[in-house]
Amino acid sequence: MSEIILIIIFLIIISGIFLLYHFLDKFGLKTMLLIMTIISYIMSFKTGKVFGIDANVNIITYMSIFTIFYITLEKYGQKQVKEDIGVITKTSIYSLFILVILLLYIQSINDAISLNINHIVDIIPSLLSFLVLPISVIFTIKLYSYLKKINDNIYINMIVCTIIVGLIESLIISTISNGLVLDINSIIRISLANYLFKIITMIIYLPIIHYILKKKKVQL
Repeated sequence: MSEIILIIIFLIIISGIFLLYHFLDKFGLKTMLLIMTIISYIMSFKTGKVFGIDANVNIITYMSIFTIFYITLEKYGQKQVKEDIGVITKTSIYSLFILVILLLYIQSINDAISLNINHIVDIIPSLLSFLVLPISVIFTIKLYSYLKKINDNIYINMIVCTIIVGLIESLIISTISNGLVLDINSIIRISLANYLFKIITMIIYLPIIHYILKKKKVQL
């Protein structure tokens, strides 16, 4: 992935979070959450070069989801977080269903719709990775809430959550997605590349979280 494109994506996401929060408050954050979840799934099948490292290109949008959850938790509490977890869970299920339909059904020569049975085995590993997001969010929120009890610095807690959860989910997703075609060394290499990129991305998002939490409304 071109570094310029990388920067542009970051700026679009940051601007989107600011603008939607500024004009629509928590509904804006929920709207951005829905958009980022869908885009993250669309991009999840793509890999690219990030500063010379092979990584999944959806990590920028993927980590923005956790960024929005941190903001929501700190500003609106657990009740709103539970509601938003329901949103991404339903979005995951709907996205999974739509992708199965799009990937399994192909147009035949006589313009009829036929089922591409042979493609099922190829796509199951990638589709299973869709289930990781809601589980990761739930585990992250629980871990973050626990860390807050023993450490007042919420930003350090966010990084610690990314370090712990990011490593686990990177290994799981890489194994699920590539376990049938790559050896263990390749899986570990891809997992660590994605893991490093997640940590860097989360660090970049921290100023956004700080700014929004310090402001009652974002002033543009």
